[in-house]
Amino acid sequence: MRTKIFTVLALLLAAVAGCDNASPDEKAPSSCEQGPAVMPAATRYIYMSPAGSDENPGTEAAPVSTLNRVQGILQNERPDSLVVVRIRSDAGAYCGQSVVWNYLKPDRDIIFEAWPDSILASFCRGDADTVFFVLKASAGRATNVHLRRLFVQGYRAGAIWFTGEAGDESGWNGSNSITDCVMEDIGNASEPERHISWSVIDLVNSRHNLIRNCSFVDCANANTNDFPQGGSARAPAEGPNQPIIGVYLAHHSSCNQITGCTFRRVKGDAVRIRDDSNENEISNCSFYQTGWTAVCTMWYQYPQPFLGGGECPSWNNLFHHNHAEGNWLCGEALLFHDMSTEPARRCPRPADGRAYRIRMWANESLPCNRP
Repeated sequence: MRTKIFTVLALLLAAVAGCDNASPDEKAPSSCEQGPAVMPAATRYIYMSPAGSDENPGTEAAPVSTLNRVQGILQNERPDSLVVVRIRSDAGAYCGQSVVWNYLKPDRDIIFEAWPDSILASFCRGDADTVFFVLKASAGRATNVHLRRLFVQGYRAGAIWFTGEAGDESGWNGSNSITDCVMEDIGNASEPERHISWSVIDLVNSRHNLIRNCSFVDCANANTNDFPQGGSARAPAEGPNQPIIGVYLAHHSSCNQITGCTFRRVKGDAVRIRDDSNENEISNCSFYQTGWTAVCTMWYQYPQPFLGGGECPSWNNLFHHNHAEGNWLCGEALLFHDMSTEPARRCPRPADGRAYRIRMWANESLPCNRP
């Protein structure tokens, strides 16, 4: 008979350095502060359709066919307005598309949404080892890019990345969102000759983002080994045995929320928090046959030769009201594991004295519910 393990979990987590199991009523106040709200503005609609043409102007009657063409239109016009990209979702899939998005307008939202919204807009990979959508911005301000009701399938290198400057804390982006999206078959599991994917969603120095009601399904790399959770203090850094990460919060990616999401058969850790990524919140999520080292892991590297020096621990993250059924091998899922082994060098603790790395409450973990 399956039993909930709240008591056992509390004992296990109390033994893990940096964990705090205080009740929510005792939760320390957050230092996350949002910037100014996006200003209301007129709306510039651009329409996409699989039957459209990039020779078109992007109107409802004459839609374009690619995200790159949408970006070209905006770079040429630079409208002082809210931008809504309506992606026709009932006329077939958009295959072979990828974009590095760098058109941004301060204080204006840019929304990519399925239209009609009753059907997900489907994107499938082409032949190249590319990530579907990369937001590349490091100006230290909100970027306000929002992806809604998209189905991203078969991309070997990754699905959605919000990328700031890893080695410069001031080079961030943020206030973006990914809502009601499905990421399926991400990674090189079915094509091992292709490059592995580090993560499905990757945040590098990206802050105040919302990932809500998203699904991660059958995401895996072509690993040659299967080892149970706790079998290794840290996953391989690179090579054919690199497990995929569902959501990677790295290099100063703080104050992000992951809520209401479902992770199903993800051959890797669902969430990893790395290098001074603080006050992130993972809540009300479900994890089914997911987790390599654990459902949620934390790590930093010292020294870090690529960033010139070393990384730092992350602090004050929250993990609560989550449900897990089975790790990758279908055993009972370990909810959290701190993979860091090096001491923190020249890394300050939080100024207000809070010293927990992660705070956890009201979670449950069960073995796989197989028929």
